[in-house]
Amino acid sequence: MKDPGLIQEKIAGEVRAEVARQNASQTELAKWLGLHQTGVSKRLQGRIPFSAAELLLVADFFDVPVNQFYAARDLTPSPDGTPAYDNGTTRWDGAGRKRAMRDSNPQPSDP
Repeated sequence: MKDPGLIQEKIAGEVRAEVARQNASQTELAKWLGLHQTGVSKRLQGRIPFSAAELLLVADFFDVPVNQFYAARDLTPSPDGTPAYDNGTTRWDGAGRKRAMRDSNPQPSDP
């Protein structure tokens, strides 16, 4: 089995990324979750895991699907159901094949 701490850190990183994308504050998120700002900070650092209920509330706060927080490149399940830890350039598709990931920040092509 893979390290649960690593999975916890990856999920925290996905939530941190959404906080940054939406220019939200930890204080706003803490208020929504019914936590102190320090509790949110510890979760965003990966020191305390987000509970499933908290992740649902975070998804609601940001108006995004909850599975977005499980979309870390190396958390995508492999065909045998275990996280596929790789260099972040591939993920398993539904048919059990590894596929190259799309760029998360595509840029227009130069003419």
